[in-house]
Amino acid sequence: MRYLIIQIAILLIPVILLRHTWIRSRYFLQMFQQVGYKTNEFRSWIAAGFNDKVFTIEHFLMNVVLFLLIFFAAGKITYFTGAVTLAVFLSFWFWHPGRYVAGRDKKPLVVTSRVKRLLVVFFGLMGPLYGLIALMVWFQHLTGMQIGGGLLGSGVGSGTGFGSGTGSGVGSGMGSGMGGTSIEPGIWLQDPYLLTFMLLLVDMVAPLLLLFAGWLVKPVEKQIQEGFKRQAREKLASLPHLKVIAITGSYGKTSTKFMIDTLLRERYQVCTTPGSFNTPMGICKVINNDLKATHQVLILEMGARYAGNITELCSIAQPDISVVTNVGKAHLETFGTRDVIAYEKGTLARELKPGGVLVANGEDERVAAMGRERDDIERVLVGSEGSIRASGEVSVGHTGTEFEMIWMKREAGADDEVVGDVAGGSDDATVGVVGGGDDVTGAGGEGAGAEGASDVVAGDVAGDVAGEVAERGVVQMPLFGEHNIMNFMLAAGVARSLGIRFQTVVRAATRLKPVEHRLELKQMNGITVIDDAFNSNPEGARSAIDLLAAFPTGRKFVITPGMIELGEDEEMENRRFGEYIAEKGIDVAILVGPERVRPIQAGIGGGGATSPGGTEVVVVRSLFEANDEMARRAQAGDVVLYENDLPDTYSE
Repeated sequence: MRYLIIQIAILLIPVILLRHTWIRSRYFLQMFQQVGYKTNEFRSWIAAGFNDKVFTIEHFLMNVVLFLLIFFAAGKITYFTGAVTLAVFLSFWFWHPGRYVAGRDKKPLVVTSRVKRLLVVFFGLMGPLYGLIALMVWFQHLTGMQIGGGLLGSGVGSGTGFGSGTGSGVGSGMGSGMGGTSIEPGIWLQDPYLLTFMLLLVDMVAPLLLLFAGWLVKPVEKQIQEGFKRQAREKLASLPHLKVIAITGSYGKTSTKFMIDTLLRERYQVCTTPGSFNTPMGICKVINNDLKATHQVLILEMGARYAGNITELCSIAQPDISVVTNVGKAHLETFGTRDVIAYEKGTLARELKPGGVLVANGEDERVAAMGRERDDIERVLVGSEGSIRASGEVSVGHTGTEFEMIWMKREAGADDEVVGDVAGGSDDATVGVVGGGDDVTGAGGEGAGAEGASDVVAGDVAGDVAGEVAERGVVQMPLFGEHNIMNFMLAAGVARSLGIRFQTVVRAATRLKPVEHRLELKQMNGITVIDDAFNSNPEGARSAIDLLAAFPTGRKFVITPGMIELGEDEEMENRRFGEYIAEKGIDVAILVGPERVRPIQAGIGGGGATSPGGTEVVVVRSLFEANDEMARRAQAGDVVLYENDLPDTYSE
């Protein structure tokens, strides 16, 4: 029976550690995927959480147990006791996956072809290590020799079987070593100490091996990506009638993109990248798989975290129309300054095709300056001094947003804008000339393409205005947040440049839908939820708090981990955010991440209880705890704002 128990105990050692290594490796692979397989970012993430995630407290304690067993207890206890002790500690510390558990993550691992290739290389690195352990086990099985004893020092005393050896002298022969014991060759796995140490070592180095695998596979992935890019370029070259619209900015890109999509669908066949597909591979996937010959407009969102990102995107799809929403503080951590961000966003103006149109936020001085050096493009500025403006009172509440939009006339003497018609369009088949003049009838007219579908030809679009109003009217959007007014006017600037009439734009505004996780209103058990979890920036965060405060009834809750990637301004901006929460009289602030939210807590003025301004502050470790806290406190009629939701890589 004792032989059976020790064999079960020793068998548990590899089962527990192999299982833990797999769960742990899967977690690190998921984090690698969330940072976009960027080895530098993954390396930084590993370094930042080395003691918490790589060499954990469990690893430290298990090594302490091994050290004590080998060097202090080996001569006093039997292998039976040692093996059972190791199995018990491993079961207690390593059986439950803890921080690596699946189902508590926000963005699960997606097993793509790239992940499979990475796993092949990763297992190729792990294989020799496990092979060495297996060879050690087999050698022990054949000989009964204690490799652990030979490597780690000889024990005290001598003896046979499972006895600890209490005689005098130094043990010798095959029985010498830890515990001074000798196990009969028939007993499977004679040395639990060395087996545990080797498997534990592999468990500890698994994240570093994954990082190394990422480096090794880089050249292969680069070649594969170049193939996708080449395929996308060739497809775009085969569609000369297609107009490419590219959108960038520190924030508001996705919302503006879908507004443009809604307005242009009034007349054109449109292909738009879904969600936040704004990377080279995301854009290539849409072009290669979703873009059809019947599409007339392709709308692309172009994101950037590093200098040169937008140049790479424009090398895939050079825009006919560029839209720049703003230059904010997003990604200051990687760019350094807003001027560097502005230069990167300005790439859309520099890469714009000759004769193209730049639609820019005229309220942002950095954006308004973009494209001035080019006399071969048209600039449309949006804002108080631009050709598209908002005027009068703005109504922003929990039912939506309402404002008056004005389209200004162009300067006298400017060339008329001519936009060809598209067969199968809406009621705007006949397009008027902006600023007056004869209508240009496009249906079946001059310039019509094959099979009745003509090119979308954007002519001159005035960047300067003469101060006279061409059109004005009230826009009603079922969207929330004052920042969406600028987003809509940018979309209107694109629609106007492609010949869509003012009234059509106004009518289409009522059909806009909120973008998922961007000030999206939901109902949950009588509680109103404002989902603004996708991202957070200083302006957007304050706008979301304004919306929360605008609800006339119920208690107001905000759940937030704060804002990230703001560089040196991060602490200051989060403190200001906390101050704004208190200023607006929000009832309960549930802050996620004890270390990260300290500036917000300081801004609110609460030390964990109720702030001087009346805002109750609750600090939790995770979004799941925040949800549990909200469920205990919120009642029907209350309003809860989710402001930002950080990736799993930021979990504390």
